[in-house]
Amino acid sequence: SDKGEAAPDPDSPVYAFLPIRGFNFPFCIQADFVLTSSRESVHEDLEWNITLRDQIATCFTEALEAFKSKPRLAATYLRFLPDEGTVHDPFFKPVVDQLIEALGNAESVPVEGGKWRKPKQVLLASPEARELFSSSDALKLFGAEYVSPSFEATEKQLRRIGCKPLAVEDV
Repeated sequence: SDKGEAAPDPDSPVYAFLPIRGFNFPFCIQADFVLTSSRESVHEDLEWNITLRDQIATCFTEALEAFKSKPRLAATYLRFLPDEGTVHDPFFKPVVDQLIEALGNAESVPVEGGKWRKPKQVLLASPEARELFSSSDALKLFGAEYVSPSFEATEKQLRRIGCKPLAVEDV
């Protein structure tokens, strides 16, 4: 956006140099897909197209490294994660799970102190729990740090990519 924030557009089309059609991704996808004769969809059974599709999550996590150099984009990039159930097309539906898995394996969440961690190294805690245990205490006691308060992501998004809620059982 003009403010440097992630500005998802659910009407973003998939491109094969020219727009094909929308598949409900909140970001554009451009690849050298082999299309059907009507140019309305991709040939779903071609290995070439499957390979291209399966690289979308990798490209997204590589773009994350560029996002990190832009503070507002780094704080809001999870807006680009498609909501559960929004991508219905059978060919492109696996991309959502691949995105979640790729973000789960990458240092994709900023924590207090300014570093980036893998989601399994990040705790989701209530303000009351944060008062009881500082982020450094949480790291020592629970092996994970708190998500940065400046990171604009919902608890649902953070759980989807693998962040752990701090539970009473953990304490």
